[in-house]
Amino acid sequence: MKKRHRASAVVVFEGQLLTVRLQDPHTKVVNYFIPGGKVESGESPEDAAKRETLEEAGIKIKIIPGSEIVETYPFVWNNELIECTTAFFAATCDNPSLPKDINDAPYNLSAQWLPLSDIDAKFEFDQNIFEPIKRLITKYFQ
Repeated sequence: MKKRHRASAVVVFEGQLLTVRLQDPHTKVVNYFIPGGKVESGESPEDAAKRETLEEAGIKIKIIPGSEIVETYPFVWNNELIECTTAFFAATCDNPSLPKDINDAPYNLSAQWLPLSDIDAKFEFDQNIFEPIKRLITKYFQ
């Protein structure tokens, strides 16, 4: 099984969670995710979460110190089973404006602010991802 080290940011602004809508290249299923991706060689997980959020959503963030939650879980993407180890961080932003165009991977359909009241339904597809998101929201944003 392929292994991947990732970092993701849980960004909440005025009762809304920053999300990206991604379409699996193989199944064409669209789901909501928080911004995140691979930790590059020589990059810290914090820096990867910041870079990925800027790339995927066009938002500059500040990581909340001490907020890291690390989880390892299986995930299927593009018909491939991957063992993901993800560092999840709570983060804030000063400017919530989403750019009109994101120059990211073709499977990134759009960034969107999602009301916290909608996240249960939008993230039910994978509890391994949703549980750390809920824990960070509860601890830092409620």
